[in-house]
Amino acid sequence: MDTRTFKSLSVTLLILVWMGHVTSGTSRDRRSDDTNPLEAVVSDMSQKVNLLTAKMAALETRAAASELAVAFTAVSSHGLVGLGQHQIVKFDGVIFNAGSGYNPTSGMFTAPSSGTYVFFVQVMRHLNDATVRLTIFKGGSPTVHAYACCSTFDTGSDLVTLHLNQGQTVHVQIEEGSSLQAGHSTFSGFKISPL
Repeated sequence: MDTRTFKSLSVTLLILVWMGHVTSGTSRDRRSDDTNPLEAVVSDMSQKVNLLTAKMAALETRAAASELAVAFTAVSSHGLVGLGQHQIVKFDGVIFNAGSGYNPTSGMFTAPSSGTYVFFVQVMRHLNDATVRLTIFKGGSPTVHAYACCSTFDTGSDLVTLHLNQGQTVHVQIEEGSSLQAGHSTFSGFKISPL
């Protein structure tokens, strides 16, 4: 056998091995369930790329949702008189509500996304009450109190920073007194961080 024929047969043999036609040094017919090693690697890599693409799309969706602005301010647009103790105060005059987290019908803020939020409440004493105290609640737990008493049109305010998971609620309850002055009692909140 000359060198040229030997080289040609060697190249052919290498190609057959590479294509999966020769296994363990012996020749056999190709079966329908045989997999070309290169095809198997490409298929595996393709599946991994598809999985990573799906995970990346999910992360981008989560990041976009967490970056949406969330902020609100609502005011008692008319004087609230005759409120019961521990009643949720419904600040009905919505001035701003980015992210639609505040519901003026229920008086509840529901976190549209997880993160760190700041809430502020201000109360002005109505002439009907000597003292008014409002409390900001996270779910069923009280946090801070705004207290106004003793003189005409006295005001009180307080602020709290809370971490909320998506769907958790914050609201204001009246704890003392029964009336709020129209236009001067407010409830506000805004998201400061997705952490």
